[in-house]
Order: sequence, then C-alpha cells, then structure tokens
Amino acid sequence: MQRTSLETNKTGTLTTRRGTVLLCTCNTEKVSSVIDLYAVLEAADRIKSLVISIRETKRRNCDIRQLDERTIVIVGGKTPLRNVGGVGFVVHLGIS
Repeated sequence: MQRTSLETNKTGTLTTRRGTVLLCTCNTEKVSSVIDLYAVLEAADRIKSLVISIRETKRRNCDIRQLDERTIVIVGGKTPLRNVGGVGFVVHLGIS
C-alpha cells in the first residue's frame, strides 16, 4: 500500500511524499486463549510486515498489550450475546 501526497515546500514548488506500509492479514479461525495469541505472534516473527490483522478473535474483552519495545498487540472482544468475533492487530512500532 502506498500513499502519495503533494505538498508545497518552502520554495513554493510541489513535492511528492511517499509512505509505504507493509500489511498482512492472518486468517485465523479464532484467537480465544493466550496460547492461540502466542502461536500467532510466533508466526508473526517470520512475516516481514508492519501491521498484521487478525480476524475472529473470540475473546470476551478487548486487550491491548505491548509485547516488547517494538511490538504492540490489540485484540478486540466479541460482541456480547452474539456469536460475532472481534478483530485484532499486531503493530510494529516503527510504523509511527
């Protein structure tokens, strides 16, 4: 995914700025336990991307944790009283 924007620099000419984000989707059936989450994170070490999205998390509550100094994990909770799972993200902090 690449975003291009035109900005005016100090001399008044338009410059092109590009930013690149590596995005990967992880098609897991459920990430309901800590063991399931660590299995995804172990696989994520082998994936060269900045953001990994996780579908169907099936956890009861939303959980946000900083795994280490470079990775944050956001896992959404499922919808109460419905069998609808949340989504989650593994984000490399170098993206900011």
